[in-house]
Amino acid sequence: MPRHLVGIYGLFGVFFMLGACNDTLPDLGGEPQADAQASDGQASDGQASDAQTQDAQTQDADPADGALGDAAVSDAAVSDAVVIDMPAEAGTKEVDCGGSPDKPSNAVDVIEKVTVTYDAGSWTEPSLCEWVCADTHTLSQDEQACINEKQAECSPDPNKPANSQDVIVEVTVRWISASQSWQTATCAWACVADHISEDGQTCIQSKNVPCALMAVPEQAVSTFATVQVVYSDANGWSAPTDCSWTCATGFVLHHTKTLCVRPLLLFSTPTGMNGDLNGRDGVDKRCQTLVDTNPDLKDLNIRAHALLSVDANDDLRNMPLAYGFDAQRPLVSLSRTKVANSWGELLDGNIETTLQKAEVLATGRWWSGSKPDGSAYHTCLGWTSSASNQWGTTGFADQTDNTWVTTNDYFYCHNTSARLVCIAYDASPTVLFNFGVTGGDLGGRAGADQSCRKEMESRSIDRTHARAFIGVNTNDQLLEMPFNYLLPTQRPFVSHKGEVIQDDWSRLLTQGLYESLSKLDVTPYIWWSGSDKNGKVVETCRGWTSASTLEIGRRGSPLYTDSRWLDYQTYNCSTRINILCAAFNP
Repeated sequence: MPRHLVGIYGLFGVFFMLGACNDTLPDLGGEPQADAQASDGQASDGQASDAQTQDAQTQDADPADGALGDAAVSDAAVSDAVVIDMPAEAGTKEVDCGGSPDKPSNAVDVIEKVTVTYDAGSWTEPSLCEWVCADTHTLSQDEQACINEKQAECSPDPNKPANSQDVIVEVTVRWISASQSWQTATCAWACVADHISEDGQTCIQSKNVPCALMAVPEQAVSTFATVQVVYSDANGWSAPTDCSWTCATGFVLHHTKTLCVRPLLLFSTPTGMNGDLNGRDGVDKRCQTLVDTNPDLKDLNIRAHALLSVDANDDLRNMPLAYGFDAQRPLVSLSRTKVANSWGELLDGNIETTLQKAEVLATGRWWSGSKPDGSAYHTCLGWTSSASNQWGTTGFADQTDNTWVTTNDYFYCHNTSARLVCIAYDASPTVLFNFGVTGGDLGGRAGADQSCRKEMESRSIDRTHARAFIGVNTNDQLLEMPFNYLLPTQRPFVSHKGEVIQDDWSRLLTQGLYESLSKLDVTPYIWWSGSDKNGKVVETCRGWTSASTLEIGRRGSPLYTDSRWLDYQTYNCSTRINILCAAFNP
């Protein structure tokens, strides 16, 4: 029988014996061999010849072994069958673990060898493999899932700026790898209370900004500066303080601290003189000559008087009223050193600095003819005598108390060492002119004044201030313009061509005009006044802010010289008529 067939049939015999559940192999001597031969006999002659040939080739074999070999398979065949189907020991073998059907997404099995057992005709199922998360994922905290992102609190920012704090929130973080773990997410930061970030890099509570450029008075110049503002969560940035301002060259700050005005100038004659000065006309002429020959003053409309008393009707204390200059203006030297804030302070018994320090007088005394209150005292017979038996009152150049104006002794009038002190002031008349045609909405006082300033500049009227000649409300009446806006009261009022309208403020309101405004070409049309004949406020189109047909404003007429020039009749506020303006130097 061919060797490969013997192996096959022997294999069937093994399965047969295993199927008969024999615990041990049967005794194969004698009859079993005959059975085998009978079996072989059923095969072809060629097969029997092969079996016999193999038996003959077997040497020193035990008869039982030989019988077994003929009936089953060769030793090699039996060995092969055991490796394939029979457990080597105790019915077990090593196989790969089974894949885990319940592992989560993004997990992989850990393949390893496990033992299986042959039982009841079949091998037991291998145990399931352990699983782990793939390299791109990691195990969740409950160990039930493989994740590559999660919600976690952000990490504090170590580089956040001063005066800031971390904004702790949950953010999505991602798994990087087992060696690098989770990515970090740095918290955003926010400024602490009452701080703000404007550059995204710092938290600040204060900063420097330009000062606020506000409207400044006429003849003033803003002084730009950097100021500090402070931040708060409730109010934001504080408002910058206003820019300071200074008066332009030739002007000084009025004692109200709101206006720049030309000051009253104090200076003295270069030499002393006796008491015979030809009266008021003589002393004033000496002072005016000094103004007219001073290159800084000669081109201005400056009028000068001697600062002294002549008699009871012409004394030092009443000079502002007598000579038409503003008693509220500061008094300074030509070098702009302040002596007093006003005429009242000049005579209150204590000036701010001595005439000597202010460079009004170099040294010595000056003729005053006055008591400390400015009333007339010894005057060398009205400054007409140089007699040795007449006296004139003098003041000290180096004192600030009342001896600056009245010494305790008197100079005889023949003495030539005392000088004259002069006072000079701007005597420019006030110019009245018209502006435009408009309804009652003038933009209030501020808008009306601005219109007048623009018109003054366009006409090249040489004055420093311009105001609308109107009444606005009970706090801003036309009759109060001298007090509110330093409009001069003692100077003439003229047209833009120089024709005199009236000599002073008082006569303007009480006596009317020399000529009508239409004849003087001041205004050919009716004009808004908002005032009655005495300058008190009446109808004003709601403070000159309304052009409604339902409201009215008072107007003046250019055709009359009596009180009707100021108070003629009312018009509804939609009527377009003129504004009258006053241009002046305070």
